Amino acid sequence: MKACVLLPNFPNPMGSPVPVERKRALVQLAVERGLTLIESDIYGELYFGEQRPPVLKSFDAEFQGRADIMLCSAFTKTVAPGYRIGWVAPGRHFLKTQALKFRTSVACPMVTQEVLAQFIADGGYDHHLRRLRAALKTQMHQMVDAVARHFPMGCRLSLPQGGMMLWIELPRHVDSREVFALARLEHIGVAPGAAFSTTRRFDHFIRLQYGEPSPRRPRRRSAGSGRSSIGWPSARRAMRRQQAVTCAPMPEPTTHGADSRYAWMRLAATLALMTIGSAAMYVIAVVLPAVQAEFGVKRADASLPYTLLMVGFGLGGVMMGKLADRFGVMVPVLIGAAGWPAASRSPRPAAAC
Repeated sequence: MKACVLLPNFPNPMGSPVPVERKRALVQLAVERGLTLIESDIYGELYFGEQRPPVLKSFDAEFQGRADIMLCSAFTKTVAPGYRIGWVAPGRHFLKTQALKFRTSVACPMVTQEVLAQFIADGGYDHHLRRLRAALKTQMHQMVDAVARHFPMGCRLSLPQGGMMLWIELPRHVDSREVFALARLEHIGVAPGAAFSTTRRFDHFIRLQYGEPSPRRPRRRSAGSGRSSIGWPSARRAMRRQQAVTCAPMPEPTTHGADSRYAWMRLAATLALMTIGSAAMYVIAVVLPAVQAEFGVKRADASLPYTLLMVGFGLGGVMMGKLADRFGVMVPVLIGAAGWPAASRSPRPAAAC
């Protein structure tokens, strides 16, 4: 073995940084064995504490430059994935790295590099990182709280100090690949633990990410706060399909109060629309003919008021239909429509000479 690729700060999927003493011991081991360490620090800036966790490259001075460490990172996790811009501090491998880069992609787009360079020089990058870290920390606590409330008994989860990954251990009889398959049908992002190991030791683990902001209002298909984002419905069905279920899921929240209030509101709106429809039918069939007879309006001259009245009634029904069920809207519309032929066939008094 000549080299090791490592991600010591908030790695995927566990999200836990390697302790400082372990990092120092790792660099010392690499120096003793003559290994090259290729360190990826792509999540290093997403820490939640007061101090940034050190990189392996920072221990190089303790070993008088004998450590062979290549430090790599990128802006895809902190600024914008679409920029596809990263950087590397190759140390003694500079010329070889430059040649490999030239043979791979020749050059990088200069405009995006200049934009990022100006963003860093003006202090905007540091300000952006402070806001991003605060937002990720809040979203992490929201997801941890949702998992603790809605996942079954017997689950354990990590408490990340940075990054955007949450590592969850499910009961051993749960297959994370089945959870992944069911969650995919509901468009929920769940990574099975089996994808992160060549053995089966993580088959009952799943990885969730909290990098995307949670919606302010939960979607209707969510059974509670955070359930759709944490994949609880899929996990619950997967657990029910196992033979031995030893965990007790949380009870479903009741919504009878909200449903009853909506039902009363819908009934009241429907009755109001029926009253308006009946009044419109009465006006069309009785009041307008009497007004026409009183003022001597001819049938041809009355077509415009009839039309305007029906159009106004239709628009009013559509506006009030926001508060009623679609069948409730149709009742007064049908009543008003039935009144139109009755009005057109009703006898009219003779006009005064």
